[in-house]
Amino acid sequence: MPSRPYTLFRKAILAEQQVTCIYEGHYRELCPHIIGTSKSGEEAVLAWQFAGESSGPLPQ
Repeated sequence: MPSRPYTLFRKAILAEQQVTCIYEGHYRELCPHIIGTSKSGEEAVLAWQFAGESSGPLPQ
């Protein structure tokens, strides 16, 4: 059964909506593109961070 965050990202992708979250202690604004599982079976998401905080500079 998918986790709650996985389900949220899936719904956002289908509705073409952004996601806001706290990840590694930073507020982030993301556009999720792909969800799935890693080789080890963990849920994973490919997302573009366009705003919010980061541990380094965001690309322009």
